[in-house]
Amino acid sequence: MNRLARMLRLPKSARYAMLGLVHLAGRHGSGLVLVETAARDLGLPPSFLAKLFQRLTRRGLLRSARGPGGGYALARPPEEISLADVAAAMQDAELERRPCLLEPRGCEGRGLCAIHDDVVEAERRIAAALARVSLAQAALMRPGGRHA
Repeated sequence: MNRLARMLRLPKSARYAMLGLVHLAGRHGSGLVLVETAARDLGLPPSFLAKLFQRLTRRGLLRSARGPGGGYALARPPEEISLADVAAAMQDAELERRPCLLEPRGCEGRGLCAIHDDVVEAERRIAAALARVSLAQAALMRPGGRHA
């Protein structure tokens, strides 16, 4: 996912959110998960992951409960949430496109770059791939992945 994220220029927040939700998808049906536990399991900063989980809760992808026995869980079945849904929840716009590879000032979408059309098509295909992969599928693809 990191190579894909670099190609798309996904911010760290979107990459970490995907990792966190894929982790929760692998534990779906096992109750609520503490953000500290998820952060430890993933090797991510707990405070940063906590902020991401709060945002994902506000965006309707997670549900949370406070207090003893509290934590986070997916708000919908993992089969119903795509990686594109997670990326969109972390960004206010569509997946960010990288600047023009051959023009320092950027082409502003005018298609002047020799590879502009190819780059746009590649970005479209990557976005479509993210939309096709559910959290359930991504959880199964992880080493030791399981889905209830």
